[in-house]
Amino acid sequence: MRAPEFELDHVGIAVGDLDAAQRTYARLGFTLSSRSFHSAPPADGGKPLTTGTGNHCVMLERGYVELIGVTDPGYRGRLLADLARYAGIHIVAFGTEDAPALAARLARTGYEVKAARVLNRDIVERGRPARLGFAIVDLPATLLPEGHFLAIQHLTRDDLWQPHLLTHANGAKGLAHLTVCMADPADFARRLAAALGAEARSAGTETFEIELAAGLVRATSPAGLARRYTGVAPPVLPWLAGIAIAVDELAPTAAFLARAGVTLREGAHGARFVPPGEAA
Repeated sequence: MRAPEFELDHVGIAVGDLDAAQRTYARLGFTLSSRSFHSAPPADGGKPLTTGTGNHCVMLERGYVELIGVTDPGYRGRLLADLARYAGIHIVAFGTEDAPALAARLARTGYEVKAARVLNRDIVERGRPARLGFAIVDLPATLLPEGHFLAIQHLTRDDLWQPHLLTHANGAKGLAHLTVCMADPADFARRLAAALGAEARSAGTETFEIELAAGLVRATSPAGLARRYTGVAPPVLPWLAGIAIAVDELAPTAAFLARAGVTLREGAHGARFVPPGEAA
């Protein structure tokens, strides 16, 4: 079996109200970064061009969660179409150490893929400004139309993973896995594994997993989702359904959420989960 090349770097949760999502995740016990806004380098070398979206990030020791919303009334980008389908996870980013090399490899294997693009985001944390930089390769939409799947190389890692952002009242440590719900999970797992140069394996009835260098992606059917997360049904198909966050001990996390008045349901294999309506 080939060694996994990628990590589950982050997921982007698209929200219609960024202020409300910020309050929701603070209630869940997460430390959030200050709000920042996306921009792209201009072709003429002038000022960065704002893209019309902003975010807050939940930085974890392993990976992170991005809350992303529209911040410019004139915005006409793809996030509007995403939100028209459902509010929730639409962006899945896999960490790589060499985005240009990945783009070249995908092109050699016959996929239509553009060269790595640079995206910037200006932040201010504790009064200190910094410009974050990312090299991004969009995985082919023709291969993976279920969401916005990309590979990301962090060019300013220390400015993003700042120490004061890594401690969370709920004990969150790392982004463990992503669950996606599809009518044909085997087909989706095969296509994603092909894009990542990874392996897909059966993980039970109508469920398949792709193990990464850090984290994994689980693809399952609506019936498989219901077996693992009781009472959860997809609003649409396909649906990027949820994420698992690793903690050192489950009991303190459960106690914290109970004190905050957050619903915590019993899931399969001893896990607990917060239902979609309470987690944006």
